[in-house]
Amino acid sequence: METNFIQISDIHHHLSNYDSLKMRLKLVDYLKELSEGTRFDFVLITGDLSDKGAGFNDEISDFLDLILSSLNLTRKDIFIVPGNHDLKRNVPRKYMIEGIKASLSKDELDEALSSEDTKGILLESFEDFFEFYKEYTGEDYSREALHFIKSKGNCNIIHLNTCLTAYTSKEEGTLLIGRKKLIGCLSSLKRDSSKINIAIGHHTIDCFRPNEIPSIVTNFDDFEIDMYLSGHVHKPKYHIEANVHTPYINLVSGATHTDDYAVGGFLSAKVAFDIHELEVKYHKWYKEDEYWSTTNDIGRLAKSGTLKHKLKKFEERTKQLAVSVNKTSLNDDIEDKVRIDEDEFKQFIIDFHQHPKKKGKITSYQTKQKEIEEKFENMRCSPSFEKMFLDYAQYFTAIDEILNSTSYIEADKKEIVSELVIETYLGIHNKYDSGDVIFTTMVDGIQKQYSEILNYSPTKTRRYIRILICWSIYDCNIFNENKVEA
Repeated sequence: METNFIQISDIHHHLSNYDSLKMRLKLVDYLKELSEGTRFDFVLITGDLSDKGAGFNDEISDFLDLILSSLNLTRKDIFIVPGNHDLKRNVPRKYMIEGIKASLSKDELDEALSSEDTKGILLESFEDFFEFYKEYTGEDYSREALHFIKSKGNCNIIHLNTCLTAYTSKEEGTLLIGRKKLIGCLSSLKRDSSKINIAIGHHTIDCFRPNEIPSIVTNFDDFEIDMYLSGHVHKPKYHIEANVHTPYINLVSGATHTDDYAVGGFLSAKVAFDIHELEVKYHKWYKEDEYWSTTNDIGRLAKSGTLKHKLKKFEERTKQLAVSVNKTSLNDDIEDKVRIDEDEFKQFIIDFHQHPKKKGKITSYQTKQKEIEEKFENMRCSPSFEKMFLDYAQYFTAIDEILNSTSYIEADKKEIVSELVIETYLGIHNKYDSGDVIFTTMVDGIQKQYSEILNYSPTKTRRYIRILICWSIYDCNIFNENKVEA
């Protein structure tokens, strides 16, 4: 499973010199070429659509539409944050920001935003952007939260307004994020091992005030931000923040205009969930010969043309799950040396069916018999797991005997085991890339449901549930997803 996206920044659309016009024209064609070989899921725009507060017009909207259509996407697939050129400057705002920055309080910005009058002055400069955002996306930009989260597939996209105290040139190193606003946003993130957290803002981290940066970095660490994408500096670069528990990567796009300073460029990224890896390609506008191409001159880690970064938090969780599986397998191997009482196991099957946990009408499931060994052609499973499965196969006839008879279980309950196992499997099979982990997670989930209902020891309950799951894997067309490493 993978997610692909594009980041574009610093369009400065009002700059309409020849080189900028040609760059944007060729960009649309180039994105079409990229989309022929890759299915992109969304586009990130990290600010400065306008130039020097000139406002927004239909030409900007039309250009964004061309970008989306070239990638076979719609306006629902674009995420936008403002840049310092997207706001209009005014004198009251200037003096207010100077007062905020002069204060010794680290939370002066948050205190200012708590007053409706002062917040109104700070946000007045964003009105043109807010209006454009509403018209283009069909949604209101969050004036109250200022920093907010939207979800797309397996991605949480954290929108950061880094321009709250932007008002003049050469202010890098003086900006404020609003620490209380930041933690208020990030604290709403739910820890989910199946999702990645992408933060986007216009300014790079080093544009903030030195005593503000540690709070941003530690909060990115505490709330498991996987990457931060920005622009502003008009030159592509990257930086891996290693002085944290889970190293995240800062990615900076080039610009989508040309002048004496800007480097034309954008980036494309792929998140490969199965191998816990981010792959980034930087694309550069070659001004002299007027064409777009990938580049390998961004840094040593990208000298191959692709910057690869391991998503450490996923690796750690996989290791933890693997340890858990190994411990469980070891204990189960010891337990399974004791011969199972087949009569007791049959009674367990009967008891299990008297306490169905599946809701709604029970429907039949078309089973497809397969040879046991064929079940693991694609699923990544350890030899120990396959051996355990084969050992349990000797008890499958006991299950068949109970379920094929009308003497033990009512006809409308005969599909309970298969449907419960399938239902549990479908809920988790995309979350893990190891068949061993998938199996153990299924056992944990079903045992938790039945542990207080059935009058058997936890050890026996777990062992019998494991046999029932193995039987269902054999009897039903599941456990065939391709988890084998390429």
